Amino acid sequence: MSRDLLPIGSVVCLKGAEKPMMICGFCPTGPARPGYVYDYSGFPYPEGYMDTLKIYQFDSEQIEKVLALGYQDRETFVYMNALQQKIDDVKQQTAENYEKAKADAGDKGQE
Repeated sequence: MSRDLLPIGSVVCLKGAEKPMMICGFCPTGPARPGYVYDYSGFPYPEGYMDTLKIYQFDSEQIEKVLALGYQDRETFVYMNALQQKIDDVKQQTAENYEKAKADAGDKGQE
């Protein structure tokens, strides 16, 4: 993951996407890739939140262009700094938990 996180409210163009996305969260997981932690969650812009089926997960590498940066203040910088220090741990722990669950499921299938 890029160490330069974008703040909540930033609007980005994703590679190959038709609509921009507005960042609404960090480190989401989703059923499409169990055990994987994405960099961001977002809503289509300008519509925003419409329903649970229109919340997207994406990674920094998918961002082609930043159209607008979200609001930033001292609290944002403090939070982002702390978040950057935790992201690798969260991703590592999630992956380990998923692998353990897979192994446990495999062991039960062999009984």
